[in-house]
Amino acid sequence: MKHKIFYLMLALGVATFGVSQTLTMNAESGNRSTDQANCWEYGAVGYTNTAAQVISGSWSMRGNSLSNPSLDACWIKSPWVLLANGNITLRVKMENTSGTGGTPPNNYKMVSVRFREFDPNAPSTQGAYVGGTQDYLIVSPFTNVQNVTFRVPAELVTAGKPLKVVISFSGNGGNNRPNIDDIVIP
Repeated sequence: MKHKIFYLMLALGVATFGVSQTLTMNAESGNRSTDQANCWEYGAVGYTNTAAQVISGSWSMRGNSLSNPSLDACWIKSPWVLLANGNITLRVKMENTSGTGGTPPNNYKMVSVRFREFDPNAPSTQGAYVGGTQDYLIVSPFTNVQNVTFRVPAELVTAGKPLKVVISFSGNGGNNRPNIDDIVIP
């Protein structure tokens, strides 16, 4: 019954909001709880309105220090989506240059994207990862805004199944936090 309700809600959402071509997150609500109520999920990511940390608008997201190479240490998960062809984009900058400049496994900072499949028999945030992992190595100048782009795998669009887009932030060495803004998912 749970999965039937989900698919009904998804179908109504697509019918009601079918004109929308993208899902966006820019933290402009200024309230992480508000965005969580809209089904965004966060792990070690908060909101900031400190001028030096904001990328655009009045608010941005701010991750914990990227001193952990695990993709599960610092992340943002989208609501359930049906992906379209195109690119997932976001903007990121590091707060300082501490622990940056290397390549994995030494002193690096990275943004990765993965796709979690809906499983009606698993808890709402669980399911198998599909479509592989794509990585973007943050490069110098680290404190400048970097436009990050990931290709949506064609096989996930063709499959037409609900997915969560999981954007992870990882690293090794130093004390440096990412500032994140303007996430766009087709």
